[in-house]
Amino acid sequence: MAVKLRLHSSPFVKVLLTLLVLSLYSPGLAAQKGNRPPKDPQKEAAKKEEAKVKALDRDIKKLKKEFRKKQDKPTRKRMKTNKVRSKRQSENKKEPWLKSLFKRRDYKKVKKGKGV
Repeated sequence: MAVKLRLHSSPFVKVLLTLLVLSLYSPGLAAQKGNRPPKDPQKEAAKKEEAKVKALDRDIKKLKKEFRKKQDKPTRKRMKTNKVRSKRQSENKKEPWLKSLFKRRDYKKVKKGKGV
């Protein structure tokens, strides 16, 4: 005895399909999307501050690079040596002895005049 079921016309099948569809969409699944832990406002503020500092550093670097690019070669070289000297001086380090040995010195001859 073969029983033919018409899927569209049988009320039993309609109820079964409806229950199946409703069970797939449960409120628990929809709620899982919103179950994130609350964001820490201090962390967010720190991240924003860090991003702001990075952007500022990037801008300063860019401006310095443009400024150096505008200078001619001897000026850039002089700026570099002065930067190195000032860094050494701020760290309280003196010049290497070999460098000071071969450094060019301008000895000015003092003229002996009448008053001396």
